[in-house]
Amino acid sequence: MFAAAQNKKQSAGAQKYNTIVSKETMAQVFNEIKTPYKYGVVFKHPDANKLMDSPTIFKKNGVWYMTYIVFDGKGYETWIAESKNLLDWKSLGKILSFSKDTWDANQKAG
Repeated sequence: MFAAAQNKKQSAGAQKYNTIVSKETMAQVFNEIKTPYKYGVVFKHPDANKLMDSPTIFKKNGVWYMTYIVFDGKGYETWIAESKNLLDWKSLGKILSFSKDTWDANQKAG
């Protein structure tokens, strides 16, 4: 689109075309990207009084890892969990935790 906008001497920042995507194309895209299996919540933080957010999953040496942020009402810490099948997770603990007397003492999200 950027090249087309340059050729027509139009701004690349705003879309100026009325493109309608067919129902068939939308159905095809949906079928390609939809979640094939829905399992619901597969991991909860060990402490039910804390909230979890921003999971990031990666694989190393055949093991899946998930980093996630934990909020305790005061600040954020980053934790890690592991899994062999993406369904059964085990918390490995904190990887970025609160500190004392520093400018970022309550914010260890990474």
